[in-house]
Amino acid sequence: MARDIRTRVEDKSLKETESKLEKLQENLSKREYDKLKAEVAVNPNKIVREILEKYLFSWDEIPGNDNGKLIEFLKQKFGIDWVKTAEIEKIDNGNTIKVSNEINNLSLNLNQEKTEVIFKIDDVRTDKFIAEMENSKLIIYLEKTI
Repeated sequence: MARDIRTRVEDKSLKETESKLEKLQENLSKREYDKLKAEVAVNPNKIVREILEKYLFSWDEIPGNDNGKLIEFLKQKFGIDWVKTAEIEKIDNGNTIKVSNEINNLSLNLNQEKTEVIFKIDDVRTDKFIAEMENSKLIIYLEKTI
């Protein structure tokens, strides 16, 4: 009986993890997706959690659909509460995301190779992120995922 319950819980956990993985598929290459799917079969929750923790946002969806992801990340990682009401725009031919209000500003600058993003608050570099093209979208990660 205990084994049946554990099996049902594990099956439900695997299904939930596979569902999360399906949502990630649009931002991953086929090779990366297939590798993750194989790893999920071995340790489902750990693999998806690691990817979700590293994925920040799609550069192509800022400003737009990923504004919320960017705002939440900036609040959580750097404690920047003013971003909730800030204006988010792209400048420099789409190579810089500028987040600002009347008093504060920060920027995310994409390098020429489109492989790194430099994060600056008030023109002082504070961090660097990874940029990777996946399925024709530029995805920004906290660190290298695979």
